[in-house]
Amino acid sequence: MTSDIAKRLDQLRDQMRRFGVHGYLVPSTDPHQSEYVPSCWQRRSWISGFSGSAGDVLVTPESAGLWTDSRYYLQAETQLNGTGVTLFRSGLPGVPSIEEWAFEQLDEGHVIGVDPRVLAIKASEKLASDLKNKGIALQFVDENLVDAVWDDRPEPSGATIEVLAEIYAGEAANSKLDRLREKMKSAGVTSHVITSLDSIAWLFNLRGADVHYNPVFLAYAAVHEDRAFLFLDERNLSSDAREELSGLAELRPYPGIEEYLSSCDQSGDCVWLDEETTNRWIADLVGERAKTVERSPISEFKAIKNAVELNGIRRAHTIDGVAMVKFMKWIEETVGQHPVTELSASEQLLAFRKEGEGFVGPSFPTISGYGSHGAIIHYSVTEDSNISLKPRGL
Repeated sequence: MTSDIAKRLDQLRDQMRRFGVHGYLVPSTDPHQSEYVPSCWQRRSWISGFSGSAGDVLVTPESAGLWTDSRYYLQAETQLNGTGVTLFRSGLPGVPSIEEWAFEQLDEGHVIGVDPRVLAIKASEKLASDLKNKGIALQFVDENLVDAVWDDRPEPSGATIEVLAEIYAGEAANSKLDRLREKMKSAGVTSHVITSLDSIAWLFNLRGADVHYNPVFLAYAAVHEDRAFLFLDERNLSSDAREELSGLAELRPYPGIEEYLSSCDQSGDCVWLDEETTNRWIADLVGERAKTVERSPISEFKAIKNAVELNGIRRAHTIDGVAMVKFMKWIEETVGQHPVTELSASEQLLAFRKEGEGFVGPSFPTISGYGSHGAIIHYSVTEDSNISLKPRGL
């Protein structure tokens, strides 16, 4: 893996020279500003070797650095060893920020490139301002330079998009759209472009599996006073989902968001954009029609749970609590009598959870850590790291 990372970094630097940039930023996010991203967009992991959910990489002609938080210090130290990527433990005294390190590595007049799809409006404005103060420019490069050298990049999952029935959602999608339109009217906007995957899934009462452990699907949405559009891969819609969307939203291909925003009637159009979740690329397509808001009202809608959702949360905790009790009993009775490893313990816990009513899948990779691994906050067991559990006292 070490030699692979070094080769990938060299290939990326070739692309940097081609586009005339002296540094290239690879955040962990995707075009929807997700923390957990589908395999096809795990660029930061591919270019650095670090697989944690949070972290940003900056590559310069001579160096490369990765910034991550305390959850991943130990994991990053191990995975970056020998790759040529330096670990910067964000939040510790004396550790430079990504901007401060850029000032050390680059000269005034130099340029840092980034894909505008992977930076939110607010984040891009702050980064551009911070760099400008030191004479470094931020340049948006429409072609992602990691993708240009990632020959075996995975395809999107193609997972089926299903309907979340109202007995679980507690509110019909058309009611949610009506509430959103009321907020739009009060704000004086004529449309709202939505990029956050969880917001889109919530708004239309749909669920997918394009991102591991997250019931979301790749899509953009645009809501107008009397129309709504969903930009996604229609092939992934179940028959029930397609029927549910009939009369509710017009379907367009996922890449069609670009043509839609570029060619739609712009006279008097005021487009609402969430500055935290909307990427710079979308903002530039909207241009002067944009009216940014600190947070889409959908965030508040989602946060205030209705009675059905609250009952569902309580029921889910009860069901999972039963699975955990079964698991603890199994651990007590099995360790010392039969071989148990971190992997087999994780698999057994999953088996108990699958017995529960309504099980769809785990919400997070199980942190199954024993002994010294128990000190690693976000430890993820592998075949190589797997160790056996021992009876108490041994």
